[in-house]
Amino acid sequence: MDMQNQIQKSGKHGEIEFYIEERCKDYVKSRLPITEGILNPFGVVQAGATV
Repeated sequence: MDMQNQIQKSGKHGEIEFYIEERCKDYVKSRLPITEGILNPFGVVQAGATV
């Protein structure tokens, strides 16, 4: 199956959860749970989301 067909078949809508847990002068601590909305059409988390 080619990528375009996989994307269309997945019906993904891109909703994610993102939480700011702590905010200080020098850093921000956040949380991004791995949920259905963060997965790409192949069922894998995009690497940029985990940084």
